[in-house]
Amino acid sequence: MSLPVLKSTLLSPVFLIGLLFTAFQVWILFDAQQPMFQRPVHLVFALVLLFLCRPLTAEWLPRPLRIGVDAVLIAATLGVGAYYLIEFDRLTTRMENVSPILPIDIVAGVALVLLLLEGARRAVGWILVWVLLVFIAYAFFGNSLPGWLSFRGFGLETAIEISTMTTAGVLGITTSTSADFVFYFILFGAFYAAIGGGQLFIDLAIRLAGRAVGGTAKTAIISSSLMGSISGSAVANVVSTGVFTIPLMKRCG
Repeated sequence: MSLPVLKSTLLSPVFLIGLLFTAFQVWILFDAQQPMFQRPVHLVFALVLLFLCRPLTAEWLPRPLRIGVDAVLIAATLGVGAYYLIEFDRLTTRMENVSPILPIDIVAGVALVLLLLEGARRAVGWILVWVLLVFIAYAFFGNSLPGWLSFRGFGLETAIEISTMTTAGVLGITTSTSADFVFYFILFGAFYAAIGGGQLFIDLAIRLAGRAVGGTAKTAIISSSLMGSISGSAVANVVSTGVFTIPLMKRCG
């Protein structure tokens, strides 16, 4: 890598934010924080990086407008993060279903849900967004459905409280798993790939099973099991070895 390219990479927003993200994750690894602090910050970092790495691609919009939309989304994400930091004490000491819900809670909660929907659209596609919208609609209009599908439904305040003000919603076990486990194995996988470790596992697996019937699939299984032996996490194994094994299987048909 030439010096100008290296310099531009080191000064790029994605690299700098990723570096801060990594520093934050290393800090909470050695100095664990309250869930209502570390999970929102983790989510904010992830969303900002997502909006930077997956910019809006609507060709029918002028490029300056697309950049403006991305800037607004990033600013809104930072605003939601600021809300969780400023309101941290209140959010960690309030009583669910008892303490009052303030207007700022509604605004921040709705903003977070919308940002997550847009993030899901960019990362996965419309299919996941439509599935999420169906479940959101069910939460509000479940009382209109017949038979066993019917339940009393939630009001806006209750839905926001459950989904964004406690550790039972978007800040629940999924975000916890990402912040406490998956991130570190992705980081390890990235470093390991950078020094050629992933290729080592693949080469070893090819040596063992490459000439057998269905050798590509067996190679993927063996290399994944080798990585799993040191990660101990199924999710982390997928996100670290999948970078190598999935393209390998695609190339071989």
